[in-house]
Amino acid sequence: MAPVDNQIGKKILVGITGSIAAYRSPDFVKELVARGHEVRVVLTEGGREFVSERALETFSGSPVLSSDPFHSSHLGTDHIAVARWADLFVIYGATADFIARYATGLANDFLLLQLVATRSPVLIAPAMNPAMWEHASVQDNVRTLLRRGALFVGPIHGQVACGEIGQGHISEVQEIANRAELALGLAAGSAGPIAGKMLLISAGPMRSALDSVRFIQNRSSGKMGLELARAAKMLGARVKVLLGPVDPSMAREFSKFECVCYENPTDYAAALARLLPEADAFLSAAAVLDFEAIPVAGKIDRSALPGGALQVQYRPVPDFVGQAGKKRARANQRVIAFAAEAGTDSEIVARARKKLAQKEVDAIVANPVRAGLGPESDQNELWVIKAGSSAEEPIHLGPAPKSDLALPLLQVLFGE
Repeated sequence: MAPVDNQIGKKILVGITGSIAAYRSPDFVKELVARGHEVRVVLTEGGREFVSERALETFSGSPVLSSDPFHSSHLGTDHIAVARWADLFVIYGATADFIARYATGLANDFLLLQLVATRSPVLIAPAMNPAMWEHASVQDNVRTLLRRGALFVGPIHGQVACGEIGQGHISEVQEIANRAELALGLAAGSAGPIAGKMLLISAGPMRSALDSVRFIQNRSSGKMGLELARAAKMLGARVKVLLGPVDPSMAREFSKFECVCYENPTDYAAALARLLPEADAFLSAAAVLDFEAIPVAGKIDRSALPGGALQVQYRPVPDFVGQAGKKRARANQRVIAFAAEAGTDSEIVARARKKLAQKEVDAIVANPVRAGLGPESDQNELWVIKAGSSAEEPIHLGPAPKSDLALPLLQVLFGE
């Protein structure tokens, strides 16, 4: 992913915490310096166990700052001075402990003091055991920091130091550096292609009633739509969300956006008709049903069913994104379809190309229906095919966390 703007000569404070990933931090510092940035490093006591000050000073060209706020190398108020100096903070290899302390507002070491005192953006690159990353307390703390405006990159899926495999491996150096430059560009007011635009993003599942008390629903969690909404907002877009019946914890995550909720195809159609005319772009990331049940009035009585077998009548659901693609609500409106597909990679791409032509949209984003990817998962894999690119290979993203895919996907869809 290329940065939004060429942010040369910016001041970046790199905080290194006590993850084993700290041993790779000199490569990250070296990468930032090679891109023309001025870098200073704060090494926590935990980080000191995995990387030497000498290596960090060699690559940064500056003395490493002690994590002890009362160290003799610190002046009385230099935590304020450093906080004002930095254009960006990057926390490299953030541990579960560090994320917890930052989320609770502690300021009991030099790095946390600066984070409390800074007005600059903060980018966090976590690294920890996958079970730790998935723990409810860690995820609660991450959500708290996201609500406060912190940015995250990773962790990614891979093998961590203990040998376990899962989402917990630190993101690659290049990706963290790219995301850092993106954050710098946004902080400096660099206008990207969707800055100021209104993006309508649909997200989540759709339900179809069987009777007055029962319904069927697909497995969409809304996670990809949430990450797209966050990324679009980060890029300066005005975001509205057409939100399906996600679970309560996910609904709370969407509460920072202007949401119009739907449950079934009728609700969706009415809301889309109202919202689409004002949208500069429509990203149809929700898992819209292809068919809905024709509901029975009242409650189905199992004892009255012939042989105890339930037979359900279905009717087709309109192709909402296809209708939007064929009849644009406003001039230059962009319409993006999403398609979850089963099969091999080549079969997924072939079906996506066919749907792209049928729906007459600007692009289609296909993802596989496979264990650990797509619906209900934190990970995804994407193939992006733009209209008029039938002879070209699709743009392939992932597999990666949905949080890491959203920004590159928007850049592919709306970049020059």
